[in-house]
Amino acid sequence: MLIPIYSLINRRSDRSRHLMKLTGQPIETNKAKLLLTITGLVIAILLPVIILPRINHPFFVYRTSIHLASITISIFLIVVSILTYRRTGSIKVLYTTIAFLSLLVVELIFLLQIVDGSNRIMVPL
Repeated sequence: MLIPIYSLINRRSDRSRHLMKLTGQPIETNKAKLLLTITGLVIAILLPVIILPRINHPFFVYRTSIHLASITISIFLIVVSILTYRRTGSIKVLYTTIAFLSLLVVELIFLLQIVDGSNRIMVPL
């Protein structure tokens, strides 16, 4: 009934990993906290500029919420892919980051197109 010492060390490290999951994790490892933080920041930044001045238009609320959701998801995917690139160093992940960045740019352009008064903004070809 002798247990090797290395098995006790491994069990202890498994317990500490489990405790780390139960306690606070850094925001980089907890994707739910990261998504909530990014969602809060996007809404806080765009609320006074885009959302509140046009809150009475029912069509605008639905259309803006779709664009805000797309912007939030694209920023979340950019951050996650950057964290993955830092961990792995894979060039494929870097290309994925660039693809999500282009999605963010397109969604911002679409959001600016539906805002009144921004129709004077011209993007050169």
